[in-house]
Amino acid sequence: MTPAEWTKFLHQHLPITSEMGAKVAVVGGHQIEIQCPLTPNINHHGTAFGGSLASLATLAGWVLVSHELAENGLSDAPLVVQRSRLKYRAPISEDFTVTARVTEDRFAEFVSRYWRAGLAWTAVDVAVLAHGRVCVEFRGVYVAKRGYGVAPK
Repeated sequence: MTPAEWTKFLHQHLPITSEMGAKVAVVGGHQIEIQCPLTPNINHHGTAFGGSLASLATLAGWVLVSHELAENGLSDAPLVVQRSRLKYRAPISEDFTVTARVTEDRFAEFVSRYWRAGLAWTAVDVAVLAHGRVCVEFRGVYVAKRGYGVAPK
């Protein structure tokens, strides 16, 4: 799917992403970029709400792995986040960008494992960028298991 198609999919199937103003700007080449406005994600301090940042980081990893699965003929592979770790490095008081990347080697191993065993996992690193620097670091482990749940259509 294109960035616009991903944005439409997210807004339709996860309506909170529309309320958060999340817009997929880049997807492909083992990376994704989601642009987000501060205003719908603001807290009482005038900075980005930690829950919004955690949700958007989790979402970026999920979209990236879902996209990569589809690119490898596995669009029907159900995918969930298994665990995650977040580090808030600095407050965000402007619009921000969420970026996720996975190495080609790591993803090739993930796809190979899924084809062989029907169960695979991979770690995805996500950064939330604002003020010219990384303000939040996230690492999520995403699991695809044949026969579990429903994959995105």
